[in-house]
Amino acid sequence: MNLPNRAIQEAHHRTIEARQRVAVVNNPDRRPQANGREGPSAHERLQRAVAMYYETLWSHLVETPEGQRYYYGEVPDEPGGEGYGVLSRTLNEEEIRVERLDVDLPPDADDRQKKAIFEDAIADLARENEQFAPPARFDTLDDGTPVAYATFAVFKVGLRRFDDLFDRREPVEEPEPSGFMAGSKGDGFMVGEPGAEDDDPEMRIQLAPLGELVRGARELDRAGRELGLLAETEESDMKPHMREYDMSNGETAGEVVHAEVSGSPDV
Repeated sequence: MNLPNRAIQEAHHRTIEARQRVAVVNNPDRRPQANGREGPSAHERLQRAVAMYYETLWSHLVETPEGQRYYYGEVPDEPGGEGYGVLSRTLNEEEIRVERLDVDLPPDADDRQKKAIFEDAIADLARENEQFAPPARFDTLDDGTPVAYATFAVFKVGLRRFDDLFDRREPVEEPEPSGFMAGSKGDGFMVGEPGAEDDDPEMRIQLAPLGELVRGARELDRAGRELGLLAETEESDMKPHMREYDMSNGETAGEVVHAEVSGSPDV
C-alpha cells in the first residue's frame, strides 16, 4: 500500500474508532479527568478524526467528478434518497394558500387526482437544498381561505463545509472567582501580578454538531469507496488500529470484531 492510500486507510480507521466511542459513552461532551488534567470529549475526538480524514481525501474530492458530488453536495432526487455529501436533514412545515398554487384542474378530476396535482405544484415551491416531503394536508381557515400544510425537508450539503474544521477555535470560559478572590481584581495584592491581564485566553476546538460529524464521516466513507481509495481490509490488518470498547463506560476492552470494521456503525 502506498503512503497516500495508507494515510487514508488509517484516517478511516480512526473515524470508525471515534464513532464507536461516541456511540457507547453516556455523554459524548463530557471531558474526562485523568491525573488532574481534563482530556478531550468523545465529541472532540470525533471532530479531530473527521478533520484528519477529510484532509487525506480533500484532493480526491476536488479533482474528480465523482468526488466533487460529495464536495459540493447534492440533495437527494426523491424523499428517502441518500444524495451526496448530506450532513443534516431537518423538517419544516409551511402553511401555503392554495390560491398561490398555479394549477389547472381537469373538470373530470377526482379528489385523488386533484390532490396529486396540488402536491406537484407544492413541490415546485421548494427552494435550494429543500425538498417537498409528501403528503400535504389541506384545510380551510376561519375566513374560508383554503390552505395546504406542506412539510419541506431542508438539507445541509457539501463536505466542503469541513474546509475550516481543523481551524475552528473558541476561548475557554473561565469560571467566575468566588470568596476573597472575587474582589482581588483592581484591588489588593493581585494588582500588578505579571501577566495577570495580558495573557491570551485559553482556546479550545469549537465543535460542530455531533450529527453532522457522524453523517460527514459516513459520506467520506462513501466517497472513498466510490473513488476506490478504501480497500477491503483483513481483520488482522485492523488490530493495530482498532479496539473494542467496554459498553459500560467507553474504555477499551479488547479487539474489535471484523463485522464492526467492515462498515460504518450506526449511531
